[in-house]
Amino acid sequence: MKGNNKISVHINRQRQSNEGRIEPIEPIEKIVERKHERVHSESHHPFYPKNAQKRNSFWQKYRSFFYATMTAICIGVFLGFIMLKIFVDTDPNEMLPTQNQTTQTSITPTETNEKESSNVALESYTGNVLQAYVVQANVFSSKEGADKFVSSYPDAVIWERDAKYHIFVSVDASSDMSKDYAKQHSEESLELYGGKVWTTDAVTFNVSNEEVKWLQLFEQTLQAQFEKLDKATIQEVVNGAPSKLTDSIQSFVEDLEEKLTKSELTKLDIIAIWQSYTTRSET
Repeated sequence: MKGNNKISVHINRQRQSNEGRIEPIEPIEKIVERKHERVHSESHHPFYPKNAQKRNSFWQKYRSFFYATMTAICIGVFLGFIMLKIFVDTDPNEMLPTQNQTTQTSITPTETNEKESSNVALESYTGNVLQAYVVQANVFSSKEGADKFVSSYPDAVIWERDAKYHIFVSVDASSDMSKDYAKQHSEESLELYGGKVWTTDAVTFNVSNEEVKWLQLFEQTLQAQFEKLDKATIQEVVNGAPSKLTDSIQSFVEDLEEKLTKSELTKLDIIAIWQSYTTRSET
């Protein structure tokens, strides 16, 4: 049929432009390869969502405020814990003396004075070493033996030291005076031993400043009594004791006052006073 025009396709052939110029036809493989490269480059192009950009800008803006808030909270919690620990460790009884003192002050003046005396500052006092020469009648290793001996010879003082019970009948300031006394008062049934040196350690007390001065005066007076008895001097020292005394010194002063009720002091009384004083030491 003459009227039928056939359609023909030319592959990898040149084509003619509108101006009559012949242009080469690009191979199909090049076209496919170029299209593939364009799709591949577009798929690797970075994409940043708008919401992420907004979140980043918000964090950068308020980041310093957030850090400051968290730091303040941590410091507050730490300080609160320390204050709680202090209040928990505090003894509630520590607050009672102040409250009780306020209440008692409004009740009776006597109780107020007792409070004031208990608040007097105390200091440690260490006295002097005292030494004298005693006349010894006997020595025992048991209290029963010493008591039995004294029951037969009542004019004696038992002084315990190092698990031994010494029986003393007199005291003097020198060895010769002590030996002379032993010779004059020895009997056939009782032999005395004079010239025995007897030393006591320095006493230690926790007392007020006024008591320290009084104890120093008493020690000087007692040392003088080893040489010569003088009841009036001891009585004067006792009368001059401070009005406010600690318990240990108060009991010792009471013991002295009891011994001074006798009409006359003896060497045995001086030994007993010496013993009473040194055995009250708080060491």
